Amino acid sequence: MKSLKKTPIELLSYLQLTDAVIITDSNHVILDVNKEYESTTGYSSESITGLRAGFLKSRLTPQSTYTSLKCALKEKNLGRVY
Repeated sequence: MKSLKKTPIELLSYLQLTDAVIITDSNHVILDVNKEYESTTGYSSESITGLRAGFLKSRLTPQSTYTSLKCALKEKNLGRVY
């Protein structure tokens, strides 16, 4: 089911970056992506907004990579909720 949540105003400037950016809520539900993300992955914002980011997982990436990323975000408080 698609989410009705909006991207927090504090994060909108990140969507202007030239790097591929995906913004999720604390439950890993995709709130928004930028144009570079769409260009890089081929997924349009409309097609993935509201989905859980886990659908992007690849069997080519070891689980330890995802675990390390989650720990780093939590440690630096980058996964904070707005």
